[in-house]
Formats: sequence, structure tokens, C-alpha cells
Amino acid sequence: MHFGNASLQQPAPSSRLAELAARLTARTAQVRLVGLRGAARAVAIARLVEASPGAATLVVAVGAKAADALLEDLRLVLGEPLPERGGRVRMFPPPDTTPYDRFSPQPFVVAQRMDVLHRLATFGVANGAGAANEPAADAPIIVAPWTALAPRVPSRAAVLRASLAVVRGKPLDRDVFVSALIAAGYARQSVVEERGEVAVRGGVVDFFPPHLVRPVRIELFGDEVESLREFDPASQRSQAELERVVAPPPRELLVTRDLVIARGEAIRAAARAQGVPAREADLLIDSLLRGSLPAGAEALAKLLQPSIETFLDFLPANALVVVDEPENGHDRLLRFSGEVIENHDAARQAGRFVCEPEQLFAGADFLMAALEARRAISLERLEVQSPGAHVVKAFGHDE
Repeated sequence: MHFGNASLQQPAPSSRLAELAARLTARTAQVRLVGLRGAARAVAIARLVEASPGAATLVVAVGAKAADALLEDLRLVLGEPLPERGGRVRMFPPPDTTPYDRFSPQPFVVAQRMDVLHRLATFGVANGAGAANEPAADAPIIVAPWTALAPRVPSRAAVLRASLAVVRGKPLDRDVFVSALIAAGYARQSVVEERGEVAVRGGVVDFFPPHLVRPVRIELFGDEVESLREFDPASQRSQAELERVVAPPPRELLVTRDLVIARGEAIRAAARAQGVPAREADLLIDSLLRGSLPAGAEALAKLLQPSIETFLDFLPANALVVVDEPENGHDRLLRFSGEVIENHDAARQAGRFVCEPEQLFAGADFLMAALEARRAISLERLEVQSPGAHVVKAFGHDE
């Protein structure tokens, strides 16, 4: 299939744009869409989304600011509501810390990342691991800057395994359920107001899953779920009745007590190999066994939870992938990779116990190759020579 002579005119008739989008989604090789600027890029992406019913979509932007602008434009063009109102256009943000930081990312940022991972993991399962049979209204549309894709994430199996289901009318052991939520990363509070929090008052359990618009309240009668409702975190008043709720983990480090026990010797061996005092490794293990995750523990993610993947592993096989300004994005990712190596070396020189960069982050070349393998559609302002790619030229678009 060849698109080299195709073009987009401004303003382009809706039917012509839709027809071209349908041709692009039927591509058998990488396609480059050249000449689109400003909000015209969001219009083109929207038409591609509409021509790919039932498929998840990933839009990769150069940086965080570009991703924010593209997300708002795309949401407007598609007529999608905000995420808190159930909209399917969502941001997958990068952690708000630097690589090998001594601090952990803020919980709301991690919860936002886990919201997307859970949606993709469950969408893939419901969608037959890539078969186009899921209703288009449920297909997630994810916008992410390049640096958000670099950190490795817990595997799909780990995310699904750590997700807890509650069904109205079914038995539920309150203490076991709350302990499981805390082990999955929920923070126990007196009142639930933010995602990733849980509170207990007698036979009432409140918790706020990262993927839901409002928190959930369980009312128990003995060991049975008598009531299951959403509630307003501001007024704390119960609202819509629910039949079933899933509570996915709100954090990326899915470290359980059993996993810590199983990984204990591996942690000590890795510490010895790095010249880390045995007492420091023992203190780390003791902290993890108590359910306390030390600040900056993300630098040990591969050691603490060996089952990790990349974000791209969460995408179904038939996902639509659009990359905005791939050359600039690749340059940004190369700079980020340099920052990763520099920070790793500084951490080791300071005597910190950390994993190697390739264990925690996917490299620039790996990510570029993985996106090309998915026949990503590239949006470029200026035409750059790229052997083997089909080119679609657009004209007349101003900033």
C-alpha cells in the first residue's frame, strides 16, 4: 500500500480526511504524516482514532508540555469529557522525580500512571489480547511524553494479581481485605479524600481506587457486603449503588511480605556485590517486611519485584500508535538516558544500593524500534528522509 502522493488540504473536507485516515490505519508499513502544525495534529489523530474503532490508542509527545497541549486539543476535537467525568483521553505522566532520586514520586502521580496501566491491562484481557471486539467507547486513548515510557513498570500479570474485587452480596473478611489493600500500596487514613487511600470505621470500609472518578464505600453486615456505593469525598455522602468494584494497586512497586521473604537472599547477595554493608540490606528487608517502603525504593525495583515489563507491553497488538515529532522525541530520550547513567554513577559513588540502568529503564533505541515494529504513524512538521516509510504530505496549516 502506498500513500506517497496523498495530501491533506486546509481546510480539508471531513469525508476526505476520514477516508485518508481509514487508509492510514490499514497501513502495512510505517507512515509519516508531514506538514501538520498546531491543532491540526489533534484533528488528524482524532480521525485516526475514529477510523480505528475498538483499538486502544497511544500518542507519544516530545515532552510534558507538548503532551499537555496535545491532550487538551485531542479531548476537544473528540468531544471527550474530563477523566473525572469518565473521559477516555488520559495522560500517562512521567514520575515527578529524577532517575535514582532519594525521594519517591508523589502518590497522585503514581496513581495516575497506575490508572492507565490498569485500564490497558484490563482492556487487553477483555479485548481478547488484541482482537477488535471491544466497544470503541471503552478503548483508552493515552497521551504520554517519551520520558514516561522509559521507566519499566510492573508486569500485567502482577497488576492483575494485585487487583482486588468486591461484589455486593458476597462474603468479605474486612481485616483480610484492608490488609491486602495496604499491601498493594493503599495508605490508611482517617478519612478518604485522595486516590490510593483507605479508611475503616467498624463495618464500613472506604477506599479510592486509582481508576475511579469517586471513592467507594463498603458497608458490611457481619462478613457480607450489604452495600457497595460510590461517595462524594468532599461531603462524604454515599451516592450510586454498585454491583461490583475492582481495586487495582495505586503504586508501581508491588512488594508483598511473601515476595520480600522469597527475595531476601537475592537482595543480600546484590548488596554484597555492590559493597553495601550487610546491616543496610537487613534494615531494608526489615522495613519491607513491616510493610514500609523506603523513600527512593524505585531505584531497587527490579530487585524487589523481578516481574517487570515496559509500558509498550501493555498495549494490545492492534493498538493505534501515533508519534509526534519522532526525531525530537528521540533526541529528548537520548538526553534522558544520559541523565539516567549520570545519576546512577552518582548514586553508586555515594554508596547507595541501586539497580543498573538497563534493569530500570528502557533505552532510546529499544523504544524507537518497538514503536516502529508497531507501524507507528509519525507526525512531522518538516520532511526528514526515512527509507522504507510511506509519506503523506499536508499543506496550508498555520500555528
